[in-house]
Amino acid sequence: MNLMLLVLTSTISLRGGGYLRDDSGYLEHAQTFGWDRIDASGGAIVEAGTEIVPRLSVHLSWGGFTSHASKRLDTLELHSDAVLAHVRWAAWRWERREVMAQAQISLGGGFYRLSETLDEMQRASSSPGLRAGADVSVYWKWIGFIFGYGYHYASASVGDAIGGSVAAGGHEVSAGFSVRF
Repeated sequence: MNLMLLVLTSTISLRGGGYLRDDSGYLEHAQTFGWDRIDASGGAIVEAGTEIVPRLSVHLSWGGFTSHASKRLDTLELHSDAVLAHVRWAAWRWERREVMAQAQISLGGGFYRLSETLDEMQRASSSPGLRAGADVSVYWKWIGFIFGYGYHYASASVGDAIGGSVAAGGHEVSAGFSVRF
């Protein structure tokens, strides 16, 4: 009897990066009323995944990004969270001895939350959403470096009193380290 042994490769990644939220006048209105410029936000992404067949993997991730602005003694903060499940396919992979490099495309979805904190009062909005992206990674033995881009579509948003709004969706750019086992 011929037995086939299936070896699953798993990864855990930690990335830091920036996030540019989809804006419909909210950030411009904040500047008009004296707030510091709040464009991109900084944050982190934690991700775990398993390759279920060669080049195809499933992942779970959490990402959180925060923006701050100040005006005299007041602070305005926007915070985004996303919990996602996504699939990745290695469109290109190169392996040689102890080095592996790949380019992956991904598609997934999950739950998004955007909150605004102003003068210790908080408003929040949540919605389902989608993420599409691409990552490039290079591994030496079990440790690697990963660089990624993703576009998030999520309808969760907060608005100001004069018609501007900012959404949880937007552009994410991140880089960090990954462990492969």
